[in-house]
Amino acid sequence: MTRERLEQLFDTTQSTRGGDGAFKGLTILAQYFDVNKTDIIVAAEHDEIYSVDVDDLLKSGISELDVQSLAENGWGIDTELDCLYHIV
Repeated sequence: MTRERLEQLFDTTQSTRGGDGAFKGLTILAQYFDVNKTDIIVAAEHDEIYSVDVDDLLKSGISELDVQSLAENGWGIDTELDCLYHIV
């Protein structure tokens, strides 16, 4: 997947934000990374959590369906930090 396609999926997928979207997203991300070697939550600030770097996500081979699921659960791309984020 390209960065452009990843951004398009996040931009065009409607967030339903029901339930625990943060947990659901972290569960999806944990499927693509070795959690013993990679931090899935890399930082937190007040009401936001920050996760994996966009380039690392692309290298992980994440599927379009899982990107859509992340977006549906309220995840997005923080363009300043170039990583995924979720408002909790």
